[in-house]
Amino acid sequence: MSSYKSPRAGSLITALAALALLLTAGCASVGPDYHAPEPNMPERWNATSLEAINAGEADEEALAAWWENLNDPVLTGLIHQALANNHDIRTALARVRESRARLGISEADRYPTLEATGSA
Repeated sequence: MSSYKSPRAGSLITALAALALLLTAGCASVGPDYHAPEPNMPERWNATSLEAINAGEADEEALAAWWENLNDPVLTGLIHQALANNHDIRTALARVRESRARLGISEADRYPTLEATGSA
């Protein structure tokens, strides 16, 4: 078996290696006037809304439209379009509302009840 390589194959491998090196180097440069953007993040995590959700104190309307808190008009438009045109989602949303109502009814048994009778 011969280990002879044609000159054409060697030049092809060299050209591909050079191309890969150039493409990789091109991805690394961002320009001399590039300034990294400052991240817009809060100083610390605010879990008050999460605590309200876990405690059952969250506003159902706010939960139903959670995407509006993101202030993204494209996302809002897509979700409104999906809700208008997808009957399965509307059915599922109705079932979620029904389940939440049933949960509220079943949790009402935990609260004290008052009974009074009167006679003349």
